[in-house]
Amino acid sequence: MMEEKSNIEKWVESGLDSELLRRLKDENPNDIELQKAELIVNGAENLRPNYQTSKQDLWEQVQGKITEQADAQPTTTKQLRFNGWMAAASVILVVGVLAIWRMVAGSGEDLIAIQTNVAETSKVQLPDKSWVVLNAGSKLEYNIDDWSDKRVVHLNGEAFFDVEKGSKFTVNTALGRVTVLGTSFNVKTREEVLVVSCKTGKVQVNNSLGEEVLVLPGRSVRFQKGSRAVESEINSAHIDSWVSGHFYFTDVPIAEVLSELENQFGVKITVSDSTIYEKRYTGFINSKTELSRVAEDICLPLNLRFEINEGGKEIKIDY
Repeated sequence: MMEEKSNIEKWVESGLDSELLRRLKDENPNDIELQKAELIVNGAENLRPNYQTSKQDLWEQVQGKITEQADAQPTTTKQLRFNGWMAAASVILVVGVLAIWRMVAGSGEDLIAIQTNVAETSKVQLPDKSWVVLNAGSKLEYNIDDWSDKRVVHLNGEAFFDVEKGSKFTVNTALGRVTVLGTSFNVKTREEVLVVSCKTGKVQVNNSLGEEVLVLPGRSVRFQKGSRAVESEINSAHIDSWVSGHFYFTDVPIAEVLSELENQFGVKITVSDSTIYEKRYTGFINSKTELSRVAEDICLPLNLRFEINEGGKEIKIDY
């Protein structure tokens, strides 16, 4: 006797028909696997593809994770769940994006991990309908199973959050913790620096030194590893302007600007003299313009010269 197809397989074979999905969810409200598949596919459709990775490489990564999960299941349910996740994974590849999830066998934890490479951003909807936009070179993780009890994400890199009102929402980083109830804010953690900017609502930030700062709209707080918090005003319109490619900097170390340039254009930047890193930059760059124009906008005000190699992948900066 043939085994009945899983709800995931039925949904995939329908071409991700939204009406069928609604009916399956109504008829099977406790089908957690179907709910997870919906979250993964919905999140994946908002990602930009990593054009540096071949489709075969993507398949091998996803297939490996699915196989690990299938091997951890009891024999009576292994094949059905394996086929369902294989089908869902196939859809993700057809969509043409990279949405990697990790199943931690035996621990009861189901983690979703979304990662961007250089020169790409990703817009992701969380299970509570909150939205996150990941900047280039960033990674976001969250636990699906625990989400109804605690809204917690782990961030490495930069992201803008638009959080639905509800229970406490927490962003954990290596340098501190950001807590809100319902608001929009930006979190950036790179090069041992944590910067949190509030656009609407209120944001509470706790750093590794035990400091606690309440950030109000139009305000920003900056934590350097090992140093105390520094608060400042910020133009609210600039907080999430990077989402559309517009980056504003106010008296920041030039190293931070060059790091962002590397992330946005996928280039390698070297300097001829380490004293260049002592310079500070105030200005604006547009990642949608040509690399040479952006490099000029950064270097000219600081009396620096730059040279872009023939392949356009390396920039050398000197006096």
